[in-house]
Amino acid sequence: MSTFETINLSISPNYIDWGTWEAVRELMQNCKDSHDKGNKGYVRYETTTRKLSIVNEGAKLERSTLLMGGSTKRDDDTQIGCHGEGYKVALTALMRLGKPVYIHNDDELWVPSIRHDDTFNADVVTITISEAPRTTGSIHVVVEDIEEDEMMEILNRVLFLGHGLDQGDGTMYYDIVDSYPLTVYSNDVGTILATTGDLYVRGLYVGKLPHKDWPLGFNFNDLKLNRDRDVPDYNDISNKISALFSAMGDEALEWWPLEDLLDGGVLTKLFYDAYSCSLSDIYGKAFRKDHGDKAVPYLHGYQKEELEGVGLVPIQASHDAYYFLLRSLPSTCDAIAKAGSSYKPTDISEFNHTALDVALGVVSDTYGTVPRVFIVDFVSPSVHVKSVGEDLYVSTDVASDVAKSIVALVKHLDYDADLRLTLVAKMLSKALDHCNV
Repeated sequence: MSTFETINLSISPNYIDWGTWEAVRELMQNCKDSHDKGNKGYVRYETTTRKLSIVNEGAKLERSTLLMGGSTKRDDDTQIGCHGEGYKVALTALMRLGKPVYIHNDDELWVPSIRHDDTFNADVVTITISEAPRTTGSIHVVVEDIEEDEMMEILNRVLFLGHGLDQGDGTMYYDIVDSYPLTVYSNDVGTILATTGDLYVRGLYVGKLPHKDWPLGFNFNDLKLNRDRDVPDYNDISNKISALFSAMGDEALEWWPLEDLLDGGVLTKLFYDAYSCSLSDIYGKAFRKDHGDKAVPYLHGYQKEELEGVGLVPIQASHDAYYFLLRSLPSTCDAIAKAGSSYKPTDISEFNHTALDVALGVVSDTYGTVPRVFIVDFVSPSVHVKSVGEDLYVSTDVASDVAKSIVALVKHLDYDADLRLTLVAKMLSKALDHCNV
């Protein structure tokens, strides 16, 4: 066997601190990516020699892949090995762990080692390329000293490995499959798994989802991961899970029923945090269907009484469920205002208009105009002010209070919230100069 050449890589042996699973995971993901491009992949494990082989038929590694960033996967979001450095880092990690590894690359044998480099005056990863004893027309990545418990961990964390076939000589053979075990639902975004809180990306285990009490596990077809394949930011996860449920349409209600949503829980919080209007519409329509057109979600006991007071049906919701449903349903206040906006004239023959007159005066000085104001009794006790066209209807408790009257008038005339605050403060100061109230 003649040696072709030795290539020193600019990778320090101390570059990474991965275990066996993290290193093999990188090799598995490269195998799956190549398999998806038409190069059939499979895995063999020899129980007697503890040798793991990861194979892609019809494939060959180009030497340009030894360059950091030399892979073509950097801009391909559908491939989880998008950094282009995965297999070099995996080889480095395995050598640090004392596990011999080599690549039978078609007609070449690539053997990594750690050697001193005079240029860097440091130890670096070196690839020695020599002529292979035979041409395979494929890539075989071979890792030795894989203990059985390590192999079990790998099998438990790789969804795309099929059921093992015992070849009779202590060698187990695993095909790469497209339909994953543990899958209970699948769409274009990803799959729901019959696990509790496990996160996978394209069939490879990433870790446990943040927070507790997850009723389900998830496998996504694409999700950006960092070099170490850590669990992504919660916002990225919540947006992805929300997208998966949104793509279900009404089927989402089968996996997280409306009543579970109203009670709260980790998925309800996630839906609220993700801010998905399409998902909120699904649950808003279900709310109307299950509870009727007069039903309104509420948070607090006093809201229940007010809703019942105007003929509405109060349905209690958790904090996250309430604000999630607000994206498709009216708020408690809006519902009460709409249902209870009817009013009747009140006897104001002996009503003291001083406070209202002061308010009208200072508002007129600022705006140059004031609306017509009617003092009425509202049907709903929670409604105190109502704009009807250019007119303003107020309850007696508002009309008898300078500050409340000024706020009502300014809100009716001006929609600029920041400006309103400034004007109200000035008007209150001016009103105090008119009378002692």
